[in-house]
Amino acid sequence: MTDSKESNAVWAKLNSYYAYLVHIGYASPYRLIRGHCVAGAESIYTWVRIYRVLDRYQPIKP
Repeated sequence: MTDSKESNAVWAKLNSYYAYLVHIGYASPYRLIRGHCVAGAESIYTWVRIYRVLDRYQPIKP
């Protein structure tokens, strides 16, 4: 049996990856939630909000 902390980390990584696919327009949140690819609807939308916030900031140019 796996450690629950390890499995939570795996789910978090998967959710962030799927949210990135939603963010770039490759997948829809509805399909991911219906297909049980993500751990929950709240988590996928949280990651999408994080990606949207990160898009607002431009990298510092040297």
